[in-house]
Amino acid sequence: MTVRAFDRPTRAHLVGVGGSGMSGIATALLAGGHVITGSDMIESRTIRRLRAAGIPVAVGHDASHVPDDAELLVVSAAIANTNSELMEGRRRRLPVLKYAEALGALMGGSRGVAVAGAHGKTTTTGLLAFVLDRLGADPTFVVGGHVGPLGGSSRVGKGPFLIAEACEYDRSFLHLQPEVAVVTNIDEDHLDYYSGIAEITEAFREFGRLLPKDGLLVTLNEHREAFGLDPGFKAKLVTVGIGALADWVATDCEIGARSIRFTVKRHGEDVDRMTIGLPGYHNVLNSLMVLAVVDHLGFDPVIAARAIREFRGVRRRFEVKYRRAGIVILDDFAHHPAEIRAALASIRITWPNSRVWCVFQPHQASRTRFLLREFAAALSLADRVVVPDIFFARDSAEERRLISSRDLVMKVLNLGADAEYLPDFEDIETHLVKNLRPRDVVVTMGAGDIFRVADAVAARLENYGSTSIPA
Repeated sequence: MTVRAFDRPTRAHLVGVGGSGMSGIATALLAGGHVITGSDMIESRTIRRLRAAGIPVAVGHDASHVPDDAELLVVSAAIANTNSELMEGRRRRLPVLKYAEALGALMGGSRGVAVAGAHGKTTTTGLLAFVLDRLGADPTFVVGGHVGPLGGSSRVGKGPFLIAEACEYDRSFLHLQPEVAVVTNIDEDHLDYYSGIAEITEAFREFGRLLPKDGLLVTLNEHREAFGLDPGFKAKLVTVGIGALADWVATDCEIGARSIRFTVKRHGEDVDRMTIGLPGYHNVLNSLMVLAVVDHLGFDPVIAARAIREFRGVRRRFEVKYRRAGIVILDDFAHHPAEIRAALASIRITWPNSRVWCVFQPHQASRTRFLLREFAAALSLADRVVVPDIFFARDSAEERRLISSRDLVMKVLNLGADAEYLPDFEDIETHLVKNLRPRDVVVTMGAGDIFRVADAVAARLENYGSTSIPA
């Protein structure tokens, strides 16, 4: 669906403006000459940044926060139909756009690049924005995470490109208008919305059909048929793989403690011998996808490969919080079994002789219930597993009654792994500090607020000094 909400200066009120995507929309609209206000539930650094940029933001949701002269509402995907500001907008019969619809409207006026996929889209979006920035393209970008070297999760550039993370939940990515698309992978997720992998794959096919004839879709070689055999797909299809039959291939991979070095081949011809500072084979694939995109956009992939080497990731993606006294504390956004497996495999490669602790906070009751066995199998790759209560999101009361973290712990134990249920964060922090020893690696994982445990444990270990830890 094509949305043209911003063809003229508009007074827009953004409900849930504190999220990474919504705040990006807010700054982009402000830079485009629109008058923007917003609201969110809690005070945050992002809200303070928006206010400093000249966007009034109210804390809390109330009908009175919608300005009298508002012409349009943009609402976050997290906003319920019963939200007082949304109800007020509807009472006034104001046009209401979901976040993805607003992003699609912005993309329609740019050379849009949309990065989708079940896993890895935040890192890949951030990497692509970083590389284009280093290539002098000055892109506008909206990423679902903080990209340190670029100063945040969004920025309005002067170049023609809009780089955006595209989410498949609720088929929201079908509101976008990209010229180029990346599909990092297709996997089972959001099973509170989709019936299974067949319906998920069809949604990604619909996403591919959005691309124009002169557009490009980049994906894994294993997904070639999903798009290439679709009669409605009209763009160019480019695939990537590791040591496999694909258009862009990584070969002769050398795994180092902090890097991966490999040879890049395009259609069988050597392009470069490059190094990335990100762990895991999944980041090799992400890097190949970025090279394929920038090559299509007319940039030199060899120069792009040099920029990729400088990239150190997005906040909450394999982020090191502490490294002293032989102990490493990491935090990662992994909240799906495939992401957990990839993160733990990367830890094993980077710290091969370490005891690995995984503190995993399940995200959503439905996801935990539908993928319980897969979660247990992935978590069993760690030496010690600690699980707090589920972080509920979009879950009904009935869904919450059907599953608990205890169920997941029992599954892990039945696989012969070491796991325990500790519902309280402070108890987890004390348990870790009491039992950690040199050469231990701790990773907190989840899409909720589990990062607080990593921060707290790192702070407590700092207080003990670099040469000793409590007995």
